Amino acid sequence: MRSSQGFIMIEVLVVAALLGLLLVSAAGFYEGAVRSLEQGQAVSEARQSLLVATDRLVRDARSALDVTVSDEAITFTLRDGRQVRYALVGNTIIRSVDGGEGVVVGYDISSLNVEVSPRGVVTLSLRSEDSSGGVHEIRTKVAMRNRE
Repeated sequence: MRSSQGFIMIEVLVVAALLGLLLVSAAGFYEGAVRSLEQGQAVSEARQSLLVATDRLVRDARSALDVTVSDEAITFTLRDGRQVRYALVGNTIIRSVDGGEGVVVGYDISSLNVEVSPRGVVTLSLRSEDSSGGVHEIRTKVAMRNRE
């Protein structure tokens, strides 16, 4: 017959071992959840950067009279005569107006390509790579409304 005075040593060791296993599995689950969250944030940030940069490029392309594409930059000539220049510097897209101070409109951008058709349709293609190795691309066509 067992004494009701306390637990025997083997019971304490079994409970400690079970708690240890439970904590190890919970830590593994937590680590996986954190890793998944970080990857999701990296993808979200890369896509957000592409969307913001594309939005700015589309607005300027729509209101442009003319587009000049060179190896270093894309320049939109607006109706009021302003020159809006986009340059991919490293992995950052910089927008400047009339040679003024540049403003970052996109980061972690690996490529920026622009094609202009004779009919005034601008095709924009931006590509980004997130920190988890994923590649994201946006390609859109914009009609220049002010082209004569």
